[in-house]
Amino acid sequence: MIVSIVAACSAFACAGAGATGVGAAIDAYDQGRYPEALTALRRVERARGSAVVNDTRYALYRGLTELALGNAPRAHVWLSMAKEGLARHPEALDRFDRGRLDAAWRSLGKMPTQLR
Repeated sequence: MIVSIVAACSAFACAGAGATGVGAAIDAYDQGRYPEALTALRRVERARGSAVVNDTRYALYRGLTELALGNAPRAHVWLSMAKEGLARHPEALDRFDRGRLDAAWRSLGKMPTQLR
């Protein structure tokens, strides 16, 4: 019984750590600290591995951060992943984040309905 409680707590802590990493990156992005946001996002990517490819919110903020740092080609890759994730799971982003995605997508010269 104690082992299962410890395992559950460890799993919860690990999940929280990942969320905190993305949350910290989003906070840094929102405050205009883009290099710090990119560092935090890369840390999350190292911790979660290829699972980040399926995380629409991660892809959005990675793309937004790359765009803010002037790296349009990398931003396009990540924002494309966010668009594709949103097409598969429309509930993946709230209205605010969907607005950010649309604005970034347009700044890349893309039409809202384009996926790539």
